[in-house]
Amino acid sequence: MLLIVAIKKKNYEKYYFSLLIGWTAILLGLCFFPGIFMVDLPSRRVVNYLAAPFSILSAYFMVKMFFVFRKRTNSRLFVLGFLAFVLALSLNGYSGSLKYFRNSNQFKETAELYHAARYLAPRTDANDVILKDHANLEADNWLKFFFGRGYNYFLSRTFDYKYEDDPKRDPCPYYMALAPDSVSGLECYQKTKTGYVILKKQVDNFFFDLSDNFSKIYENDGVVIYRREQSANNN
Repeated sequence: MLLIVAIKKKNYEKYYFSLLIGWTAILLGLCFFPGIFMVDLPSRRVVNYLAAPFSILSAYFMVKMFFVFRKRTNSRLFVLGFLAFVLALSLNGYSGSLKYFRNSNQFKETAELYHAARYLAPRTDANDVILKDHANLEADNWLKFFFGRGYNYFLSRTFDYKYEDDPKRDPCPYYMALAPDSVSGLECYQKTKTGYVILKKQVDNFFFDLSDNFSKIYENDGVVIYRREQSANNN
């Protein structure tokens, strides 16, 4: 609303900060009052998105302090302090960036998931139940974005320690991913009506390759997809 007022009155200097304030306010609302917005996204995830507006707010106040410091110090001291600040910031940022840009294949896993999703998404719909192996697939949350079927669409096998720490957690994804033809695995497939499984290649797919209940329908360098046969659903 403040942004609209600024545009209408052409008083941008007075209201230029309104967009950032509105952005931050909406994210805070999603965190603490998610029911108001009726968005299918847990508030604990929205907290991660607050980093961007709070970073910009922090930068804004740093710039304000910069100008205050410039007015209250002589020019030589100001230049020395500014150069020391820029040097420290640059060295810290450079060392942090090396961790994320250490090789040319940093987005390979995401690209493999993207191509797997491009194959499977048009061949399924929202009524199909799909299991993914969160414990081994890197960047597997991108699948939710690639499929666009809501935050809770996929069944997800998580890390082993989470099943040990929480006895109430549903063990079906665990059995379905690790022991698909076991008694527990078969019961879980029947109960959940899971028809497709997305796994990391050469990790948990050994028993699926041996099973008569599953067919490999897609494979790339890092991802493999299996379909549960109709005959298995009738058993």
